[in-house]
Amino acid sequence: MSKQISKTSPSGGDKKYQILFRKFIETKSKLEEKTHENKELKMEVVKRDARIAVLEDSVKELQSGIGERDARIAVLEGEKKELAGRLAYFDNPNTPSSSKHPGDKAKKNKKGKPKKASKRKQGAQPGHKGTTNKPKPTILAVHAPDKCRKCGDGGLKMEKTETRNITNTHVTVVTTKHDFYRGHCDGCGACTEPPERPTALESIEPDAGAQDAVEEAAPKTNAAPDSAGDAPAGRGQARDAASGSGGARDSAPAKVQEGIPESVVQCASQRLPKRGEYGLNVVTTTVMRHMDRLPFKLNSRAWARHSVAMSAGTVYTILASTGAGLAAPAEDILWRIRAAYVLNVDETSLSYNGENVWVWIFYNPETGDAYIVIRPSRGSDVLKEVLGEEWPGWLVCDGWTAYNGYRRQRCWSHITTAIRHVAKRNEECAEAQRVRDTLRKIYRTACNVKGPMRERRRMRALLDRRVHRIVAKYKDVPELKSFITTLSRARPDLFHFVTDPRLPSTNNAAERGLREIVVHRKVRGSIRAEATMTWMGNMFSCVSTWRERGMDVQEELVKYI
Repeated sequence: MSKQISKTSPSGGDKKYQILFRKFIETKSKLEEKTHENKELKMEVVKRDARIAVLEDSVKELQSGIGERDARIAVLEGEKKELAGRLAYFDNPNTPSSSKHPGDKAKKNKKGKPKKASKRKQGAQPGHKGTTNKPKPTILAVHAPDKCRKCGDGGLKMEKTETRNITNTHVTVVTTKHDFYRGHCDGCGACTEPPERPTALESIEPDAGAQDAVEEAAPKTNAAPDSAGDAPAGRGQARDAASGSGGARDSAPAKVQEGIPESVVQCASQRLPKRGEYGLNVVTTTVMRHMDRLPFKLNSRAWARHSVAMSAGTVYTILASTGAGLAAPAEDILWRIRAAYVLNVDETSLSYNGENVWVWIFYNPETGDAYIVIRPSRGSDVLKEVLGEEWPGWLVCDGWTAYNGYRRQRCWSHITTAIRHVAKRNEECAEAQRVRDTLRKIYRTACNVKGPMRERRRMRALLDRRVHRIVAKYKDVPELKSFITTLSRARPDLFHFVTDPRLPSTNNAAERGLREIVVHRKVRGSIRAEATMTWMGNMFSCVSTWRERGMDVQEELVKYI
């Protein structure tokens, strides 16, 4: 019967059934598709989870690598900071040109490019008169033939062909035996001490009988001296005679034996030194060689070339004795320094048995006095010791805090050198170059200020405002932060020299005064004895002052030996 129904036209119920069946088939196919898609998505999720796991492992590895790199970067930054500190010791605004690398000395133009080589030849240029020393001759030496080289005839007609001035020297070493005799008067009983200078000069032949000849040449006495005068007087007694008690400081000219050269007479007739066995010429030459930076050993070796036996220890003894004798003139310099209106002051380090001590210089630019002391301290106590508690003058100095309690004119050389160093280290920083050029112009303008005091005060206020604008404008630039801090602290003391012409604008005079000490520091290395600090200060104070005043250093030394 169902077959019959299927062959006949479908009824309404059958049509609904078929529609539902088709929808079921469609839904089932869609479900199968969705199921298949779901499986594929699950496979993708599994793959992605695996990929995520791999990536997470990679991230962990990268994070551990980043941690190691951060630690390495921290180590490298620490090494960089340490190396920068070491470099700053040798390359800073105060480093002299002689200590810099040759590559840093290449001359550049204003745009920072290397300058082209000059076509001018080295040495004196055409038209230069020259400054060659031309001493006046004291001896005429004639070179002339006495007869003809061919026939032997003596009647030659002379023709001058050449003139040459030859400067030479001859060092004569003279060792003089000084015998001192005290005179006793039989008439009044007075005792007369020997004079300081000799009254007779005899030549001593180097033979066995020389001592007998000297004894025979000694003055005879009419009466035997008492027990106090049995022995000849020593040098100390001769010095006592110079101050009185019957002796004359300078005697009549000595009776000189014929045949003794004049140079020998001059050496033997000199005033005796107050101590030691070397004469004034030897002592002053030894001191001047030391001031010319010759070490003790080389100083003694130089004397050995002239047959003078002198050890390095003897050189030190001569220098220490001379430096101690210069205490009085150094004290005079100190009192003149305390009376000064303006002083250039600076300090530098010196090694004393491996520890730092400080060399201080106080220089008066108006009189040329230079007072140098060596102290363990770099603080204001040295200033109070030298200048007193309330010294009213002006100090031209750098920014060291020990000078804060005094009226100051800050050194412009330190300011310009510092900004030049910053601009050189940061060539790509336009602000640093701009500040450098602006400060140069400000300093040049300040140095050229002239006129009445009203104009000077107006210019000083104007220049101070310009520096204040630089500080306000560039204080946040990282490359200039340190320099701007220094400039802002120095600003109140930068322009005193504009309104007071007696004040120098730089501390170059003190820097030059310390240069000799710095070179001696390089030559000697370290000082070992505490007494050396005292006599070195006396010696450098006196010699520096005498040189600045144009005085003959050796003549002045003779007065205190």
